[in-house]
Amino acid sequence: MGRGLFITGTDTGVGKTVVACALATRLRSQGRDVGVMKPVLTGANMHPNDVDRLILAAEVSDPPHLVSPYQLNHALAPYIAAERADVPIEIESIQMAFDTLRAQHDILLVEGIGGIMVPIIKEFFVLDLIALLGLSVLVVTRGDIGTINHSIMTIKLLRIREVPVAGLVLNYPNTTHPYSPEDLGWPGLLKSTGVISRGILNYVPNLEQAWDEGILCLSHQLLTDDLFPV
Repeated sequence: MGRGLFITGTDTGVGKTVVACALATRLRSQGRDVGVMKPVLTGANMHPNDVDRLILAAEVSDPPHLVSPYQLNHALAPYIAAERADVPIEIESIQMAFDTLRAQHDILLVEGIGGIMVPIIKEFFVLDLIALLGLSVLVVTRGDIGTINHSIMTIKLLRIREVPVAGLVLNYPNTTHPYSPEDLGWPGLLKSTGVISRGILNYVPNLEQAWDEGILCLSHQLLTDDLFPV
């Protein structure tokens, strides 16, 4: 059975897909066999969507319905998007897809949905899914004011559930965030939480228009080589 890592964020839009794709790209460049999964995709009618990008980054031929068992068009929390689409989400189906992919790949990267307290079904949150799958977590946080608060809350909740935190990534998704890591208290955040920095990802202009090149550039900014030792 392959090793796995869950990639979550401190909020929606912090760059989970960017980090997941960059990590998959880095691992593939090292000749590693990488699978990818996004248990629930919302905003599925956007092209390319997150699942399309994950599949391309990992260079896998796994069917999209296995990579993402639930693909919903409404760009809302999964519980709400599923209700709007009248599609019941079954956690057992997610578990089965996860087990299948993990058995087929040496490494499986699972990208979450929003932050860890986003509901997947009623009273079952992303945090519950992480605990169920038994994975360590890489936390992506945004290079903007609020990073200390959101990061510490996320880490504390993960630790309450005894989920191992494999590191923090500080991502700068756009140019409207003029704060340096020092402005945001990044060194102090790492020291106070005892969490390892897994990289500071700089803003890439026109990332949407030059996705592959941008992701390749960002993959070199990750400090993740010891996560999956050969």
